[in-house]
Amino acid sequence: MTGGPAVPPLDLIALSPRSFLQGPLDGRRISAPEPLTGGGLLAVLDPERGLRSLWSEQGSLAGELSLRIGAQPLRPEDPPRVGPGSWARTLLHPDLPDLEILEIGLVLDAPTGIVIQWTPEGRMGTDSEIAAELRIEPGARSLRTTLPLTAGEPTALAIVPGGTDGTRLSSLLRSLPAREMQRSKRGSTPGHPSFGVEVDGKVEPSVQGALEILDSASLSAIPDTSPAPAFVAGLRDSNPTFLSGAALAEVGMGALLAGRALLARSILQALSRQEPSPGAPLLLLAASVVKWTGEPSILSRMREVLDAAVRRAAHDPPPPAAFPALSEILEELRRAAEPLGDAYSVPNPLASTYPDAFAGAPGRVRLPLAQEAAPPISDSHRRSKRARLPEPESFANPFAPGFLARRTLQGSRLLRAWTEGRLGARADASYGRLRLAPRMPRTTSSLRVSALRMGESLVGLDYRRSGETCTFVLRQDTGRIPINLIFEPWLPLSGVERVLLGEEKADVDVKRQREGVELRLQFPLDPERRIRIVGAR
Repeated sequence: MTGGPAVPPLDLIALSPRSFLQGPLDGRRISAPEPLTGGGLLAVLDPERGLRSLWSEQGSLAGELSLRIGAQPLRPEDPPRVGPGSWARTLLHPDLPDLEILEIGLVLDAPTGIVIQWTPEGRMGTDSEIAAELRIEPGARSLRTTLPLTAGEPTALAIVPGGTDGTRLSSLLRSLPAREMQRSKRGSTPGHPSFGVEVDGKVEPSVQGALEILDSASLSAIPDTSPAPAFVAGLRDSNPTFLSGAALAEVGMGALLAGRALLARSILQALSRQEPSPGAPLLLLAASVVKWTGEPSILSRMREVLDAAVRRAAHDPPPPAAFPALSEILEELRRAAEPLGDAYSVPNPLASTYPDAFAGAPGRVRLPLAQEAAPPISDSHRRSKRARLPEPESFANPFAPGFLARRTLQGSRLLRAWTEGRLGARADASYGRLRLAPRMPRTTSSLRVSALRMGESLVGLDYRRSGETCTFVLRQDTGRIPINLIFEPWLPLSGVERVLLGEEKADVDVKRQREGVELRLQFPLDPERRIRIVGAR
């Protein structure tokens, strides 16, 4: 959906920064309109025109920001470079060939607004002011201001909602460099590396792009805010579209699996306030947040919402293919709630919706778990209980122009394809258990996965194949208590001659399957394990 009615007016306020913003000078250069947000507002940046429009959750606030010195408009030297909620570009004056002006923009969340800084370098003419004009939408009026220009000195402008407290703006001036530094690290935990994938010795750029998109998707950088924030899907005809329902839940899954637990919780909050309830997608995200963070108390705070979502699921169509079957979602939720030991029950929506298929199924399911497990629930569809995700290699880079309208969903699904699909990752953080069931294609000779986060622990995996010998190194980089790892790799081998765990020969369950073998091991990560599988010759 797109934004609705316009919100209160904007102000342009001249600032005198005490220090320079650095900008994303090594960021990605854009070739098409780009949505940028750091909270509260969304800026649409154009490769040629710079700030093209400004949006809130309610709708369009402003159009293009035009700049001139004297009577001449400034023009860009190259398309802008962008980073998380920021941009940088160089502006030129047609009559002053020795003058370059570096423009840096930064989108803020508290206070809501955008700060744009200009720093001139080189020989200036007689005009020592830059005139800025912001077109207000809807309507034909504009906001105008002029800013002094001194070679080598920054001058800046704040675009803020009307009536913004001047005291907060003074505080903003002092904190701008720190805000910029914080924004550049958005999405990652200080001191911890970010999730990453390398295939055959090369960093997977599509994963990097997906993470950048996730970190720029929310119109609020602060979780647990009220009202719940909006989340950007992409641009359609240069206008932002926003996520809801199953698509938003899938973005939450991608954020969670990429270690962005705060973003996933913020999405869960937004879903819980949607009317009507999204049903199965909400239930899956709630269970997944608990299982990857180890915080089951989240379910206690959402009891009424989850009850409504379970009942809603009885009337919804089956979940999309990117989600597990409803019976599996309910089972995941039950397992996530086990540590609570708190009993209440809700109707089993599958039994009432499909009476013929569920003639012998239980009429009620306990959520959370009582003292005993609920009876197993049969599946209502002839489909796999697991989500069906494409192979990671089938994804194009989510920054490709063709994905502009849905790039947030594209990036999230790519991250799920790597974590849930290729790695077979399933967590149970409350009990310190992690399952990895990587499927290693014959075409891959090496794979390195870093910073897969479960709770407070980060897990890494290295894989290398040489002929008929496959070697894994699994490590736990953070976390006080060793994770109990269930490791079930699938390998393109005709058979297994022996398995070495460290230097010791291990007795391992091996299943021959079509075109490969599947192994099963279980051990604590303390902190590193090396597994060498020698294939049969």
